[in-house]
Amino acid sequence: VDTLFRKVRSGITLAAGATASVTGVQINDAQYGIYVWGNTAGVTTSLFVSNTTIMGDFSQAVAVISVVAGGSAKATVSTSMIAGGNSGLYQSQSSGGSAVLESLGNNSIRQTSFQTVGTITTVGSI
Repeated sequence: VDTLFRKVRSGITLAAGATASVTGVQINDAQYGIYVWGNTAGVTTSLFVSNTTIMGDFSQAVAVISVVAGGSAKATVSTSMIAGGNSGLYQSQSSGGSAVLESLGNNSIRQTSFQTVGTITTVGSI
């Protein structure tokens, strides 16, 4: 583990067109694990997550949400583990925004109330 977040409100939050890659992170007992917000019209907020563990008591482990017309949020999750909490992978869009959450199909989601919420796109290897 390169970075550990423990007992925080949000482990990682991206918004307003930010772009990031997260690798080797462990998030324990955060209210929200990783949030990608499409909250600004005309820009895309994007994230790639790999080799990351989110566990404990959380509302959503990885959430991709767009709440503004013309706002866009997207994330791809690979080789990561989610355990405990409410929702593993969570996708939601409203007000004309766009939210895309992709799983490379090699993630483990266990002991959550809901493994997925919303539309999760499974992407195979090339």
